[in-house]
Amino acid sequence: MPDRVMAHATSLTSDPAAAMHPRHAVMPTVFIAGPPKSASTFLWACVHSIFRPESVCGGGSVEQWRDHDCGGRGFVLPFLEYAAWRGPGFHPEKESKGWWPLGGARSWRQFAGPRLPIRAWLGRWKSPLMHDAVRWHESIDRMCMDSGAPRCAQRFNFSNVTDPSCVATCDPCEWVPRETCSTPPFPCASRACAPFGAGSKLAHADPPYLETHARSFAVHAVVHRAELAAARISAERVLTLEGSPGVFCLAPRSRLLAAIAPPPARARLRFVVGLRDPTELAFSYWAYLDGRRSKQTVDAHVATAVDALEACDSAADARGQPGALLGAADERWHSYFACLRRAAPKIAKVSGGLYALYLTHFLREGFAGSQFLLVASRALGDAALPAALADFLGLELPPNGTRACPAKARNVMTTSARLPAHNLTEAEVKAWFLGPSPAGARLRAYFAPHEALLPPLVKREGVRVFGATLYGRLKPQSTTF
Repeated sequence: MPDRVMAHATSLTSDPAAAMHPRHAVMPTVFIAGPPKSASTFLWACVHSIFRPESVCGGGSVEQWRDHDCGGRGFVLPFLEYAAWRGPGFHPEKESKGWWPLGGARSWRQFAGPRLPIRAWLGRWKSPLMHDAVRWHESIDRMCMDSGAPRCAQRFNFSNVTDPSCVATCDPCEWVPRETCSTPPFPCASRACAPFGAGSKLAHADPPYLETHARSFAVHAVVHRAELAAARISAERVLTLEGSPGVFCLAPRSRLLAAIAPPPARARLRFVVGLRDPTELAFSYWAYLDGRRSKQTVDAHVATAVDALEACDSAADARGQPGALLGAADERWHSYFACLRRAAPKIAKVSGGLYALYLTHFLREGFAGSQFLLVASRALGDAALPAALADFLGLELPPNGTRACPAKARNVMTTSARLPAHNLTEAEVKAWFLGPSPAGARLRAYFAPHEALLPPLVKREGVRVFGATLYGRLKPQSTTF
């Protein structure tokens, strides 16, 4: 394993605890916010490819990112993840239930991660070989223990359980107003890293991993301001790229983001939202998660979901009239979204198309319409998209930026694979669902009043839209995203 990789575990500050405060880390700034299956992976790759420091500043060294050498131009840095068997890398989509909202063994300190050297964001490394996996994993363990409980670093031993005197307390509500957070603190081995079960991945290691290691961690980190200062990079130039498609929809994270970001910082946040026909969006999400495994047909799933959605509408006295909710009193408004959250197991794959309501949720929490860019699915291949993203993010478009986006959104449809519940290919089921299917017709009828709300809302609030139309409607035979 290269020495530069192993060096990440040891190049920490003399006071790692000081680097844990959110003011010492560049927390998320640019959100590829969803909803799922709206080409969020494509949009993440587009933003990252165009505005990564290697593209903006040129060359392949951190020295070229410095203020003077890069001419003060801004760039984006994504979250960096370390996994024991995979090595460090950039991953576009975070598992939404892992961090949004925080739950279980998660805290904002773990979200920010340990302080890593700025060179960790240089390029994308390959996975370590399996015979180095245990050694690699031990470097992660050391990093997490040193950062999370520095007083215990000298007593650290891989084969022993954590010394009781070294057990720390992780507080999910740290840095968050208590009235918006009710998750209790919990004991943890590392305040900087979340626990992670890697035993099955290293089952064939020699010696057996589970017999020699008592704990395992995963690293999820943003760049820390002290590292930027040491590299002579102004933190104001750096935007942190977050790719969780769970930020915008179903249970919008607007209240959480408003709680942790004071107004000056809140105004800097930007949200890129994929805009897709709601019925196509619902089918694509169902096909992606359930279509190839479930014995339930798409029409049965949609019928259950629409019944649950209409029940929430009726409870809010807004059935068939979603516009009545836009100006509703807080109690009625939050009661409606509480109903959606309770119904999530039934509606999650269908409810991504409630764009007007989700956008209003953010507006009611103090966000401005100008902080949102809606990218219509029809416009994903438009050559003007990089320039629109640069203008929206307030960044300079690099000379090669117009060619940096992927050629097209990733095709995940397997036309020859047959869906067990239908005994038809995915393409055939989609053509039927978007055409003569009664379930598809019912879903389109449900979304029609919601779609009608969006154009005047976008115009009134100054929301940016990229694409000739609000909904980039596709033909039934077209690719899913």
